[in-house]
Amino acid sequence: VERVRHEAEAVVGILQANNCVLNMPVWFDMESTKYESMGTATISAMIEAFREVVENAGYIFGIYTNRNWWTYLLPDYVKTAYPAWIAAFPSTEYDNGTIKESLRPSYGDGWQYSGYGMKTGRLAGFQNPSWMLDMDIFYRIWNPIS
Repeated sequence: VERVRHEAEAVVGILQANNCVLNMPVWFDMESTKYESMGTATISAMIEAFREVVENAGYIFGIYTNRNWWTYLLPDYVKTAYPAWIAAFPSTEYDNGTIKESLRPSYGDGWQYSGYGMKTGRLAGFQNPSWMLDMDIFYRIWNPIS
């Protein structure tokens, strides 16, 4: 929990040092298999530690996770209390960067529909043409927070 708090402080520090104005939450990524066995109490404490730092700095807090975590591991209160960005995309061999409507979650404020965008072409600022980009859709607009 303390490590999570320090990570949140580092993120907020970078945002503040660069005078960042955000039009979406600062997302806490909760999908690592190394956290799966920690139990609901510890997972809740981790979420709340990150949230507290982010919100105390004046930013909006949100959860980024996958379907498995959403369904089986996140505490129920999290699913209604905070914005959610859900990763749900095909396995690597079938992910070509396009939307697969059958995978669209019926919950959340955003959907990561691909982990392999930009298989062809280049994006300004990306030097390595083999780098892949996440592809996302958001269903909500937040007011800018600085």
